[in-house]
Amino acid sequence: MALTMPLASKLTERYGGGPVALVGVIVTALMTIPFALIGAHTSVLELCVTMVIRGGGMGASFMPAMTAAFAALERSEVSHATPQLNVLNRIGGSIGTTILAVVLADGERHVHSAAGAAHAFGTAFWWSAGIAALAIIPCVVLMRAEGNARRAAKQAGMADPDRVAIDTGAVAEALA
Repeated sequence: MALTMPLASKLTERYGGGPVALVGVIVTALMTIPFALIGAHTSVLELCVTMVIRGGGMGASFMPAMTAAFAALERSEVSHATPQLNVLNRIGGSIGTTILAVVLADGERHVHSAAGAAHAFGTAFWWSAGIAALAIIPCVVLMRAEGNARRAAKQAGMADPDRVAIDTGAVAEALA
């Protein structure tokens, strides 16, 4: 994630947060699938490479999504939206973690071998892939809202409507 975020920031400034977040979420969802298919003889190297690519997808989704959300707001709404987005982010992460922990715990009740453990983790990762795939929906909504905000800015005669109204550094500070 740390390696991808600077690149995602540059891409967000060029294309907007919505499209970058959408690609990041799709990469995250796709790179979760190999973990769902894990077996007792799965290569550790394969998992490491997949995890790096998955982390890159996550790095390309969080900050651009927040940037798109802030860019779709009026400047007067940003101070109210910042804590709300922060709370949603934290609650969403907690709920997702809880769901996956429950799924894994349920699967581990029936574990009596390495293959059984792999199956339990596979089930949890299928849920994780599904949750990541569901995140595509808000990314599309954000992409449309950001596009509408850019069009409105262009119609209002703003000097540079193609640039995101709030830079990614400001978003990072607001969420810290």
